[in-house]
Amino acid sequence: MRGCDWARTKSAMPRIVTYNVRRCVGLDRRLDVGRIAEVIARLNPEIVALQELDVGRARTNGVDQAHEIARRLAMNFHFNAAIRVEEEQYGDAILTSLPERLVRAGPLPRDPRLRALESRGALWVSVEIAGRKVQILNTHFGLLPREQQLQARGLTGPRWLGHADCAGPVILAGDFNAAPGSAACRRLAGHLDPAWRRIHRSAPPPHLSRRPADPAHRPPVRQRGDRGSRRLCARQRPDKDRVGSPSAGDGFRGGGHGGLKNRAGRNFLRNNAMHSGVNSRFAVCVRH
Repeated sequence: MRGCDWARTKSAMPRIVTYNVRRCVGLDRRLDVGRIAEVIARLNPEIVALQELDVGRARTNGVDQAHEIARRLAMNFHFNAAIRVEEEQYGDAILTSLPERLVRAGPLPRDPRLRALESRGALWVSVEIAGRKVQILNTHFGLLPREQQLQARGLTGPRWLGHADCAGPVILAGDFNAAPGSAACRRLAGHLDPAWRRIHRSAPPPHLSRRPADPAHRPPVRQRGDRGSRRLCARQRPDKDRVGSPSAGDGFRGGGHGGLKNRAGRNFLRNNAMHSGVNSRFAVCVRH
């Protein structure tokens, strides 16, 4: 990571969680902000990137979900509304327990021919980690390859990753809605390294997982032949990673699932970038 010589102790490594919370509705279709906060708290992160949060929306009882989750985790937060309809908002947030400063929040480019599609945005916060300023970005790309490419081009442009102030170390988290080999992800990989590749460069790309990792997002057990079980079986999961510093002799120090550097930890990293069937979520991408 460019210009960074973080301490090699695990305590100096930030634990990052990126999580598409889907307006805090689980696979059992129950709205429960507290349950989402509990899932995140069990991972004990220093930085959390959340997507698909409702703020003041009637469909989720008017709760400011970003504020409520941050309150339960005792973290500061910044929220970016990708969509505003009168008093109702919907978007993404960055939460952290570390010293922070909002740098930018705003929309990503959209195809004028696709105005009926959901607006997308990004959020950039500077966080102080072990005495270093680390740039944290969070985003949620669209569903179509055409709009994903536009959004990736905008995110790597001069307002975001290409800005002079966005110098390393940089961490990008989010839900990219695209496979690792897609044009959008390849563009991002030209500026950042996916975390799974940094930690174990010989590992294959993460595979697509259809099974939610946490009970809060698993459907009730169904008998064989029940209709709709496949549809309910996959949505989102919290992805976590521990980011360390490059060091002489042992490469990039870090690991997934509690900082594990063993085979189990590497296997977790191969899986931690995914959510439902056709989509991909890199837990973190880093600029070196």
